[in-house]
Amino acid sequence: MLAPFIARVLGKHPDVAATGSMGGNMGGLCAQLIKQLRQAGFRGLIRAPVQPPPGATEEVVPEQWRTQIVAIDIDWEAPIVNDAYRDLCCSYMKKHNAAPLGVAGLMCNHEALL
Repeated sequence: MLAPFIARVLGKHPDVAATGSMGGNMGGLCAQLIKQLRQAGFRGLIRAPVQPPPGATEEVVPEQWRTQIVAIDIDWEAPIVNDAYRDLCCSYMKKHNAAPLGVAGLMCNHEALL
């Protein structure tokens, strides 16, 4: 399904691949793109600016390929999330009594968390 796109991306030998804004309602497609990029041998960072629906990535992408994914809307309760990011989100929840999705990712230096 995404093979022509993936072939073009891999042909350029990038360090980072972006999924665009395929999260939200299109989240299953984002998870599929992540899976197919990894299947094709891409080992670099994958930038997913919008988080797939809860559980979509876990359902579609094998655990060993759920690494080096950078997103703004990170599921801070997921077991693969860095402790520093989780602490930031917990602090936000306590202070604002609201889910930090979208906000915490903008406040956080992703490179420091990888």
